Amino acid sequence: MKKGFTLIEILAVIGILGILMAIAVPSILTISEKMKIDMYCDKVEFVEKGAQLWGQDNYDQVFNSEGQSTVVKVSELVRTNYLKKDDNADGVLDPRDNSSLMDRDVRIFIKNTRIYANYVFNSDEEELCK
Repeated sequence: MKKGFTLIEILAVIGILGILMAIAVPSILTISEKMKIDMYCDKVEFVEKGAQLWGQDNYDQVFNSEGQSTVVKVSELVRTNYLKKDDNADGVLDPRDNSSLMDRDVRIFIKNTRIYANYVFNSDEEELCK
């Protein structure tokens, strides 16, 4: 008797593997996309924390009275060492597509004697990090 697999057995195994791949690949891609969005939201939070520190250190030149706000660029936060550049990059990058976030704005304001910072999202990004 010969040892080995028949053509039908090999085709059945290939078919089963194909079905498993058809199920697994879309879910892996969805998980990957969700991870990139989570990384982006974490980076936004980090930028906001850096902007809060910048606002505390520049309080007297930025805020004149309750309710006023100012806008600072991410590039200014990097230039003044409130944010660190991403590794192997010239600035802070969006993990979703590796585009630069250096020209993005952060609004800094005071409310009840506390300093807050809100990252200014593009209109298509509004709901990403809520």
